Amino acid sequence: MRGRRRTILLAVALALTVSFPLHAEEASVKTVASSIVTPQQGAEPGVVKRMTRRGLFRRTVVRSRKPSKPVAPRTGSRSATTPVVQPTPSAPVVGPIVQPVARPTIALDSPSEGETVTSSTVVVRYRITSNASQVDHVHVKIDDFEQLDRDLDGLHEFRDVANGVHTITVWAGKCGEEQESEHVSHTFVVQMTAPPQGEFLGAALDADRATIGAGESVELSWRSTAATKCQASGGWTGARPTQGHERVTLARTTAFSLSCTGTDGASVGVGLTVTVIVPREKLATGKEIYNNINLPWGKFPNGGGFTYTFGMDFGFSPLTDAKRVSDNPQIAQDLDALHQVGVEGVRWFLIPDGRNLTFDAQRVPTGRGAGFREDLFAALDLLSARQMSVVFMLIDGNTWFKPEGEFQGALFGHAKVILEPAKRQAFYQTVLIPILKDFIDWQRAHPQEPLPVAGIDLGNELELGLNDRQGTGVAITDVQTYVREAADLVHFHLPGVPVTVGASDAKSLVQWWTNDALSPAPGQELDFYSFHHYGSEPLETLRAQFGLDRLGKRVYLQEYPGKNAPLGGPEVYLAPVGGTRNGHSRLGWLSGGWLWSFNGASDGLTPDDPLVILQRIADWFATMFG
Repeated sequence: MRGRRRTILLAVALALTVSFPLHAEEASVKTVASSIVTPQQGAEPGVVKRMTRRGLFRRTVVRSRKPSKPVAPRTGSRSATTPVVQPTPSAPVVGPIVQPVARPTIALDSPSEGETVTSSTVVVRYRITSNASQVDHVHVKIDDFEQLDRDLDGLHEFRDVANGVHTITVWAGKCGEEQESEHVSHTFVVQMTAPPQGEFLGAALDADRATIGAGESVELSWRSTAATKCQASGGWTGARPTQGHERVTLARTTAFSLSCTGTDGASVGVGLTVTVIVPREKLATGKEIYNNINLPWGKFPNGGGFTYTFGMDFGFSPLTDAKRVSDNPQIAQDLDALHQVGVEGVRWFLIPDGRNLTFDAQRVPTGRGAGFREDLFAALDLLSARQMSVVFMLIDGNTWFKPEGEFQGALFGHAKVILEPAKRQAFYQTVLIPILKDFIDWQRAHPQEPLPVAGIDLGNELELGLNDRQGTGVAITDVQTYVREAADLVHFHLPGVPVTVGASDAKSLVQWWTNDALSPAPGQELDFYSFHHYGSEPLETLRAQFGLDRLGKRVYLQEYPGKNAPLGGPEVYLAPVGGTRNGHSRLGWLSGGWLWSFNGASDGLTPDDPLVILQRIADWFATMFG
């Protein structure tokens, strides 16, 4: 009986040797404007700070919402185990053997161990120096005050840190996988030469999100010290108590100001601006129908014809025949021609084969070609001036996944960027997120203009990059992982702009690119569906066979041929389109069609004279929605 009790207790102990997820509290993320008036300095309105619930001001910048999950989904188990060895009289019973995991390495550059800081503002610098693929969240703490980040190289600012000895801790790992995490701690001393004394007139104003989509809301909160009254202006007006909170719904980028007055009549003012992303076209919501076309890449005159700049319109590319948006006046002429025949939006290939990106010696993405941001802004300016929109297409399934090679100094063949988590994360950090931030910056610079970016196409015919076609080891689950992660980043950084994937045909759409097929976590969903059709099956046959009218999202025929079209002219492909246009409605299950194309070169599918076909399309819209 005693031996049996020992066996039972041992089994219970083994059952308890599991790894529990880390549940580090993620502090709420806010953008804060704060100002303090001292008798010596006077008012300093607009100083940006962040305050904790204990009065500690925290990092100045940048999160619009708390992530609901890691950037990359977990793969594999937390630890590998071997079977439990059955006990024998001569051998002790052992538990599961945990194999070693590759932990990240953290370099905490400042403050250094034992450093004396002579300011109440403490700047923390850290780097993830190895095994970065094991990291999707970083927590930075001074004592009990914590900040959350997604960047592998970070800089955090803590304000109003009191005199005394403090402990700083940086934790890096994957949410819920403590065995693959690591942390580093330093002790430092704050010793200010002249600490502030007394209570001065001050005020702070913050918003829980710095960037939102049109029609979304933010919560404003404010507080003051030594103030008797406050007055709001800008995006809100009227008297306000000396502290409080208020939720507002915004349709446009809006500036908020607050002025607080003390007993002696002195006043202090603070302000902040909430950026509202307002796409010109609403492709995912409502029922509005638009006249759009594929403008996959630019072209420029070359002798008696044109050279087509596939994948080279944005940013420097070493190819000799590259021509960027900023130095290609032909693009403005093409947009003028499209606008004159009623085209309202284009689909433009952004980084289809990666030849306008930069990589290190191990082919890890390091950024975008020189001038990329300049070209993005130039394209958005050209479109905005003509009241046109764009769906930017990121990577192309056929050309991105070619075997690795080099031509004229430009690298192509980037399957491993999708296959390998570390390279994929580098792509997000150095390419995708900067692009999204550029769009936000353009909207901030044009607060009264709609954003020309109507959508992000995460990939064109990604299924053409699979191993059975390219031989590079890519499975459909690999590209689906990329789509889920990239969709989450777009929703996080660019709220209000929908995402899609351009499926090569209706079967591929239903098989791989609906939300039912992707099984996305919240935030990783596609917002509308897109498929291409170059075959001979009637569209009504495809609708019935694949249930295209029952997918629960708006569905677009994103590509159909303008030449050698098996079904006939563009009117046949547009026949199932239904919705509202110019105040007129029409029944149909398609939300729109996008002709291929305006400048697809000699591909056998682009019309010899696209403007003639586009005029027929304009006439069809006028008839059906007139």
